[in-house]
Order: sequence, then C-alpha cells, then structure tokens
Amino acid sequence: MAIRFGVQRHYCYLLTRALPEGGCRYYVGIRTAPKGKTPKADTSYLGSGDAIRRAVQKHGRAAFSKTILEVFDTRGEAAAMERALVGSPTASSKWSYNLRTGGEDSNAVADGKRRARERRVRDAERQAAREERAEAVRRVVDAERARRGLRGRLPRKQRENRNTE
Repeated sequence: MAIRFGVQRHYCYLLTRALPEGGCRYYVGIRTAPKGKTPKADTSYLGSGDAIRRAVQKHGRAAFSKTILEVFDTRGEAAAMERALVGSPTASSKWSYNLRTGGEDSNAVADGKRRARERRVRDAERQAAREERAEAVRRVVDAERARRGLRGRLPRKQRENRNTE
C-alpha cells in the first residue's frame, strides 16, 4: 500500500524495551500519524498510557524500540488490530505496559477533553451560584442595617482607638 503525503495514516505499533536479565517488556498501541508525516517518520511518539509514559521517563527514549506492525486507512481498523493483539491475558501480563485491553482507550483524549469542558462549565455554574448567594446575603444585610439606621463598621484602628479611650 503506497503512503500518500499529506494524508493522515493510522497505524498499530509495538514498543519494546530489552531487560538486562533477558527478555523484554512491551506496549502495543495505535496512532494517527500527523499530517505531512508517514507512520515511519513519526518517531517521536512512544505512547500515551500511564505505564509506558512512566517507563519512558524512567529508562529514557533510547531504551525503547518502535516497530510499526501495520498501516491502516481508518482508525477503527487500527483499533481492531490493537484489540486482537492486546486481549485480557496480554493486558494483565507482567511484561506488558498496556493497562487495558486493546482498542478500549482509543478515544481517551476526546473523552478527557469532554470531561474537562464539562468540569469547567460545572465549576463556572457553581461559582456563579455562590456569587449570587453572596450578593443576596449582602442585600439582606444592607437592608437590615438601613432599617436599623446603622452605617458600616468603623475600621479596625478606629475601633481599637475607641476602646483605649
């Protein structure tokens, strides 16, 4: 299959890290190559899972090798391959950096953005409600003080000076 430049390409990849005692740990993921890059040229991306990010931070990028397993026309096809490769026994293996079965987390970024947006809206609504309640309390207090003919409190220094006289 020929790779056309400027077209986003979806691919399934395998990251491996050789262990000093022999064997290796691995991570299987999917990725959409950025526009203008082929999957082979997309070398900077090593995965978005928590375990793989911590491992890259701990051991360094040079400790990992990335192999592109297959390139797909759609992200769904790539997710299907990831699901086939990372089943529940694979995800629960002590050698795997995958924390979930394959293909389950393919929309994590979109879900995270949606949850963050919902949280911002909810926080803004709560803040508006708090300010509205505070303003209502101020109006009630001001009305009560006006009814009693009271003016605002004296500044602290004036209150202290009045107590010492």
